Amino acid sequence: MDSFASYIAKNNIAASDSAAVNSWQNSGKKISTIIYINRDGKTLYDSLQFNWQSDTADNAESAVTASANAGSYEQDQYVGGNYGNNSWFYKRELAFSDGPATVSLYGYFDQWIYDAVLIGEILLSGATLCAVFICLLRRKINYVLQLEEEIKFLETGGLNFPISVKGHDELTSLADSLNQMRVALSENMEAEGDAVKTNYDLVAAVSHDLRTPLTSLALYLDLIHTGKYSTPEQFNAYLEKCRNKVSQIKQMSDQLFERFYLEKSTKKALEQPEYAQTVFEEGLSNMVGYVGENGFEVQASMEWPVQKVSVSSYYINRIFDNISSNLLKYADPAFPLTLEINHDKNFLQIAFSNRIRQLEEKPDSTEVGVENIQFMMDKMNGECFISQNCNTYLLRLRFRLEANETEVHQQ
Repeated sequence: MDSFASYIAKNNIAASDSAAVNSWQNSGKKISTIIYINRDGKTLYDSLQFNWQSDTADNAESAVTASANAGSYEQDQYVGGNYGNNSWFYKRELAFSDGPATVSLYGYFDQWIYDAVLIGEILLSGATLCAVFICLLRRKINYVLQLEEEIKFLETGGLNFPISVKGHDELTSLADSLNQMRVALSENMEAEGDAVKTNYDLVAAVSHDLRTPLTSLALYLDLIHTGKYSTPEQFNAYLEKCRNKVSQIKQMSDQLFERFYLEKSTKKALEQPEYAQTVFEEGLSNMVGYVGENGFEVQASMEWPVQKVSVSSYYINRIFDNISSNLLKYADPAFPLTLEINHDKNFLQIAFSNRIRQLEEKPDSTEVGVENIQFMMDKMNGECFISQNCNTYLLRLRFRLEANETEVHQQ
């Protein structure tokens, strides 16, 4: 208050000079003040009202018109007023150039402390934000390092070790994709291993089965070479056995070659759909005639659909050749062979059934021919089913029919 009184006396300030009073008020660096000047019940200056309205009028004009327009400020929700009864304010009558007036003054002497605390709060908030951000970032970095270690483990062949999936962000999506890749790679390697093992077992089985006819062939050739036969008939018998063994070896090698050819080749292009009877009738007739010439009776029951089928003629001929070979080798000619053709809405079925020949010595077999049939049926989108008991062998071939209206033609 003494400082304000000195400022008034030194600069000859009038009580209504709001700009000058406001200039002194703003000169305090560490102290914030509220000033209210009143003379005879009339407000000459109110720092709260002056600062509130300073954006809409010049300082001098607003100080002059503050009292006259007090009502209009009340409409704008001005919160100032008469501080004469407020015990917090220090009051003194000062001599202004235009006469004495009562000054009510309140000083915030600790405002600099609030300012310092505010700055400290801002700094602390920034430090806390940085700490939280670094903590979260560190978690992500640790997750990336964990993924790196797990990927290195995958590189060494640990495909059964799952990749850790955490959170719901881009790293999570990456880990999930790595997991799917790991599973797919593991399945592919397992399938490749199974294929290699199957081929190895096949070669081993064929090699083992080839030893028996090769041994017999070598024996008969030695007998012929050393002349250990007594009659021309015995010599011819040895030659016939050699011929049979060579034929048997050739059949095994052909089946083995066909197996590898089918595995490595892509799916053979199927021909244009044709009526089922047109596709299969000639091949079945040749097959029935061939086994009939070798002493077999065939009982046929055929019910052809009007629908068409799409197959490969090469595969069909190979399948019928394999079936004919197996029938001559394993079927009992004392019992008739059964050929049954029927169909449903989606499939044509061709079934071959025969009585198994009872032999004292089991013939050499690698089952390659049957596997070749299954391979070729699969490549034609068909199915092959085999069932066997102690006396009967049944082979069923199912070919997919084209979708259209069906009419049954019986023969």
